[in-house]
Amino acid sequence: MKVPPALHEPRLVGAWAVEELKGEVLLVDDGTLRCLSAPDPLTDHPQIERGSTCAPSDRWISLGIGETWVGVVDPGARAPVLRQPDGRRTDVDGSSGLVVVQLAPGSRITLYDARDKGRGDSGHGEMIPWSCGDGRRFDFDARRLPHTDPCLEPEPTPRGRDRTRG
Repeated sequence: MKVPPALHEPRLVGAWAVEELKGEVLLVDDGTLRCLSAPDPLTDHPQIERGSTCAPSDRWISLGIGETWVGVVDPGARAPVLRQPDGRRTDVDGSSGLVVVQLAPGSRITLYDARDKGRGDSGHGEMIPWSCGDGRRFDFDARRLPHTDPCLEPEPTPRGRDRTRG
């Protein structure tokens, strides 16, 4: 997990075993900044190859790994709300302090903080397939296509989901 230089005396404040991610989701906080780290299940070593993000301690924190969305539910906050592409809304159980959902294209999840302020994240829109001559294949969100040819990169670009691996 990348720990930014501003983080002093970090404390592990949350750890959740998440079967569909093939490892543990970790939350570290120093009182001003907290960082969320989750395994990437599409890699050979999910516990080592991870996605991570940091945010001020009093803000929501979530991240996306492929089509999987991971968010921390603050104590005292209302349940996150998942809106399906057809408009149906359902509360998501956040009683463990963590929510892990698959965000289908056109869906949206709203995460609330303890002050009842919400922030929404959307599922990917149209996915554009991309194939390389060496057999690598990627799916890119049509709203965020790469600026350069990913086939010229020695490693998969982080903005595309590598479909080459099982």
